[in-house]
Amino acid sequence: MIRFRCKTERTDFRPIQELPGWLSAILRARGMSTYESAERFLNPDISMLHDPDMLDGMQETVRLIRKAAAEGMKTVVYGDYDVDGVCATAIMLETLREIGISADFRIPDRHTEGYGLHEDIIRDLARDHQLLITVDCGITNIAETKLARELGMTVIVTDHHEPGEILPEADAVMDPLLGDYPFRRLCGAGVALKICQALLGNEGVTRRIELAALATVADVVPLLDENRVIVKEGLKKISSASCRPGITALMRESGINEPLKASGIAFRLAPRLNAGGRLEHAGQCVTLLMTEDSAEADRIAHHLEENNRKRQEIEHAMLGEAEDLIRRDTDFVRDRVLIAAGEDWNNGIIGLTAGRICEKYHYPTIILSVNGDTAVGSCRSIPGVNIYRMLSECADLFERFGGHEQAAGLTIRTERIGELRERLNETVRRNCDPECYLPVGEYDLAIRLKDISLDMTDLLEMLEPTGCGNPPPAFLTTGVYVQEARRVGKDGGHLKLSLLDGDSRLDGIAFSKGYLAEDDLRCIDILYTPQRNEFNGKVTAQAQVAEIRAVPGKNTIPDNDQNFGMLLQEIRRNAANDTGCSGTGETGAVSEASVRMMLKEPQGTLALTFDRNRACSLAAETGADTAIGKVRDGRCFSTVLFAPDMQCLTGQWRKIILADGTAVPGLYDHVRDLFPDAGVFAAAADPGISEKIRSLFMDRDALGAVYLALKKHGNAKAAAGNSGISTERVMTAAAIFEEIGLARVSGNAITLLPSKDKKRIEDSKLWRLLEKL
Repeated sequence: MIRFRCKTERTDFRPIQELPGWLSAILRARGMSTYESAERFLNPDISMLHDPDMLDGMQETVRLIRKAAAEGMKTVVYGDYDVDGVCATAIMLETLREIGISADFRIPDRHTEGYGLHEDIIRDLARDHQLLITVDCGITNIAETKLARELGMTVIVTDHHEPGEILPEADAVMDPLLGDYPFRRLCGAGVALKICQALLGNEGVTRRIELAALATVADVVPLLDENRVIVKEGLKKISSASCRPGITALMRESGINEPLKASGIAFRLAPRLNAGGRLEHAGQCVTLLMTEDSAEADRIAHHLEENNRKRQEIEHAMLGEAEDLIRRDTDFVRDRVLIAAGEDWNNGIIGLTAGRICEKYHYPTIILSVNGDTAVGSCRSIPGVNIYRMLSECADLFERFGGHEQAAGLTIRTERIGELRERLNETVRRNCDPECYLPVGEYDLAIRLKDISLDMTDLLEMLEPTGCGNPPPAFLTTGVYVQEARRVGKDGGHLKLSLLDGDSRLDGIAFSKGYLAEDDLRCIDILYTPQRNEFNGKVTAQAQVAEIRAVPGKNTIPDNDQNFGMLLQEIRRNAANDTGCSGTGETGAVSEASVRMMLKEPQGTLALTFDRNRACSLAAETGADTAIGKVRDGRCFSTVLFAPDMQCLTGQWRKIILADGTAVPGLYDHVRDLFPDAGVFAAAADPGISEKIRSLFMDRDALGAVYLALKKHGNAKAAAGNSGISTERVMTAAAIFEEIGLARVSGNAITLLPSKDKKRIEDSKLWRLLEKL
């Protein structure tokens, strides 16, 4: 069950001048406690950029570039193939050309060369160039940098990734993570923009700030401080008449016809720009961003759109294969990292796949593409697991690796993947808190639905751009009643909600949660962002719901025929196997305190019960997840499972509790057979379940009455409703008839079969077991 946690220990609603109390509280939580700091945050502009000379290495970088311009040195810019890399390359090329350097550029091929500098490329570039400037790469390329200088090149390394213990021996090295620069989380294009600022001032920045904005959002760096200035001003530039032809064409292909937000860059523009390097070569993206020819821009943008469609198809197939491997090979209770390796998976897609799996399962994830004796991997992580540091502990396994806290890349010998799996899992287990694997929904404020209005949604726009480091404000409302929950969208994948809180009603939409429509939710806690919704010319406020949690004790678990069918199925299985009436082995009953203690463990405990009230009380008292029939979530979070379908019971459970005790005959031995490595614990026998099972026994006269009712009405519900016999007894009788060849049962439909031979009730093993009980 997801946990909700407020981002601040104490919420301060005192207004900051004329701002509403709730908005003031959000700003304080994000570090703006005075009117001046709030004003800077809400209205950033280019004048707020830091002095570029504060960056370590900037003065030497500027000196070397001006020297190259004065001496006519042939220069090459070496970039990366993602959005950050191509934008940084474009910014640097335009800046150099504006000061008189006719520079070339080189971006490695993602598929045949991979990330960073390469010795063979360096040798090739050194033939025709005297100055090498890296952007968005190079900080860990020690040997390659040394080679470039040995070959006579002047080398300037500009990067934003985590430096290693040894820095490259370049003529100048610039990385905001070095020194005391006041903002350390620039992206590669942001660093290139600072060089532009140092060389050409804020006027030069204004001419290229939209490129840095694309990269800042796409590279998922915090939208704070300088990055907030870059993205806010960059979005204005993109929306202006002076927008670059390449960006305009890309927006048109993306179907964007409203003012662009940071989310539009993240989910619409960035995937299309990345598609160039993922499927072909990223050089075309540099051309797109720099061209002044609208026809050329349209042609490249359309080609990238086609590449993006192909990328989606490849990603969908790879995601399915990777998830199959993860479900097969992962013990979610023991393992702390998900690793999947596939033959010749597209190197340009493995990062996307790793990101999607990491987001879905909330586990650090590594996806590896195996090509012969070498594998290339992409890593994504979760808060609390610094994947770069964890990989550093296993550095001897890799041919090369690099990255930062939440994302990394690596190259490894194929034969060492198994060793990586073992050592990295052990490293993370030793260094990281297991609590960070539990899904947590963080919220800014707890409010009621009556507080939401269109005025609030308008004020929330002031916090844009939102994203990494400045997420859209999230609100928590507890104890909301669900008037309606239905599937909407393609294949019913989304959930449309009608919510009631006191006298206030609000519509909500929860993307990718359509499956919850079947959960009969009555009362829920929701984590959401208020937004404007325009439909058929009507504008209303609605909740974009990110997380839903059923309120323990306030949601009725349905006690329907299907759920009883699971109990009957288990009794029939026991009767067919002649395993007896108990089958409890040598176990004694564990105490209620022990049952609750085990269920409060985050992962690995499963409690089985056929008693609806028992399921509700255990879930309410322990905070464990609840499920009906089968557990959807493969991560084995501790769960109370009502009416378990034993045929579908899987998972790496460490402890399984029979919450009804030994009331269900043979269940203990069945669970031991299914999970031989798990501890199986029986609580005290539930007299209610025992009595329910005993009540299913019927003598010949009672079975005859059921037979006549079924003959007249044809299905269990109708037969029960018109005869005064309980549906449970009718279903049991039908199972007995089916066993001796008098009926065929399919769900609720029961077909009586003609028989020339006399049938004996005693031939039914189910009937004999019930008689014995």
